[in-house]
Amino acid sequence: MVFVLDKYKKPLMPCTEKRARQLLERSRAVVHRMSPFTIRLKDRTVEKSELQPLRLKLDRKVLTRLRN
Repeated sequence: MVFVLDKYKKPLMPCTEKRARQLLERSRAVVHRMSPFTIRLKDRTVEKSELQPLRLKLDRKVLTRLRN
């Protein structure tokens, strides 16, 4: 799962690794952050996107790694 931001750095729906690679190869996105891996779309805004409710669950090991 890859986190996605719009061109104004607002969160969008996450995408798969394959989709993120395609967007990067086609120059439609840039790497925004390496950990957690996040891309920023060059041509998309929140207003033009359809968002769905999302719930993220993290276990204790992940939380420990994110804090360090």
